[in-house]
Amino acid sequence: MYSNYWKILLPITLILSSLSASASECSHKVGCEKKACIIEAKMETAKLNGHSEKLAGLNSALNQVSDYCTNEDLKNELLEKLEESKIEIDEYQSELNEAMTYQEEDKVHKYQRKIEEEQLEIDMIERELSLLL
Repeated sequence: MYSNYWKILLPITLILSSLSASASECSHKVGCEKKACIIEAKMETAKLNGHSEKLAGLNSALNQVSDYCTNEDLKNELLEKLEESKIEIDEYQSELNEAMTYQEEDKVHKYQRKIEEEQLEIDMIERELSLLL
């Protein structure tokens, strides 16, 4: 019984350790370099698991990043996302104010949560942007 357990556990452990090692290898990179690194890590996992179709798709994605990705484009995408998130917060704030006016507690909590989630998204975008500037 235990031998079957180890036959399953060992490959899973190896895959997870390779994923965490790959993720840490990419963490110090920024922009297009980081994007390419993440795709390469996914390619390694696909190779380990024998997912040839996924590997082909990831290879195509890597070629796209290599050919077309620029940090300036990434910066512009992040600025766009930042603006969209700020608009979302404004809309949620408006909905929150209305819910508060009509004392709809469930909606108040819902929009407070949405505002918090969107603020976390903004914080993440701003961190990424700071690395590209």
